[in-house]
Amino acid sequence: MPLMNKDNPLFEAARMGRRLPNIFLSIVVLLVLAVIVFGATGIIGERIYADPDNPDAYYDSVLFLVAPFLLLVVGLWGWMAAYEKRPFWTVGLPLQGWLKKYLLGLLLGFGMLSLVVTLMAATGTVSLDDSTAQQHGVAALGSVFLFLIAMIVQGGSEEVLIRGWMLQTIGARYRPLVSVIVASLLFVAFHGSIEPMVVINLVLFSLFVTFYCLREGSIWGVCGWHAAWNWSQGHFYGLSVTGHEQAGGTVLDLKTAGSSILSGGDFGPEASMMCTVVLLAGVAAIIVKARSLSGLSKSMK
Repeated sequence: MPLMNKDNPLFEAARMGRRLPNIFLSIVVLLVLAVIVFGATGIIGERIYADPDNPDAYYDSVLFLVAPFLLLVVGLWGWMAAYEKRPFWTVGLPLQGWLKKYLLGLLLGFGMLSLVVTLMAATGTVSLDDSTAQQHGVAALGSVFLFLIAMIVQGGSEEVLIRGWMLQTIGARYRPLVSVIVASLLFVAFHGSIEPMVVINLVLFSLFVTFYCLREGSIWGVCGWHAAWNWSQGHFYGLSVTGHEQAGGTVLDLKTAGSSILSGGDFGPEASMMCTVVLLAGVAAIIVKARSLSGLSKSMK
């Protein structure tokens, strides 16, 4: 399968360093970074976090959304420089064509999440919420834009850590299939849910972005896709993001209703069957496209 080529540019970039950590060390490094960063920022957050009823509390939400993920990336950068002896861009961030790839990822992420919401609306499992006092529409554009910046940092940082570094180092040292399995399992574990629909969709989410970045040979596209996907749920449509209500305003203010299998219930769209359908279609589209291009390439030789 072309997507699983061991000579993929993403894996080749990891081999530019002097050392590649094994699976055990890679997992330990990621866990240690997470424990230190989230532990420290959690303690600080408990001491200074504002009253959630304060209308300006979303500023604190932005701070504690951005800060830990930036620190994780800085910690990873330090590890790569000290142990692997390779520059940070080799994590899957080559500069050639980066803006086009990123913007395309943003548009695709927004479009796919919008398709999920459209399917939910067609089945009557989402509607406008008139009962909330949450700021929305034109009046909320300031906080909506602020959270877009925060999601760009948060979503991009997750991709740097999981699909950038974890996927590529294991894939470069072992087989690509091993890296896909390990990265996907860690991604699911870090989200901490055992609900069947949530787990299924998290696996599909991970497979989609994994195949996306392998097809592209970098993580620019999936960084944009992940940011737009998260932001669209919480701050465009006003729905829960992986079970968390979002502070700040929204462009629209929707609520889920009816069957939780179709709507995702309190967890949000990522627990819905509509999300399953869209992600499955996305995974299938990348696989089919990769195979068709591979067949075309062979026929031209």
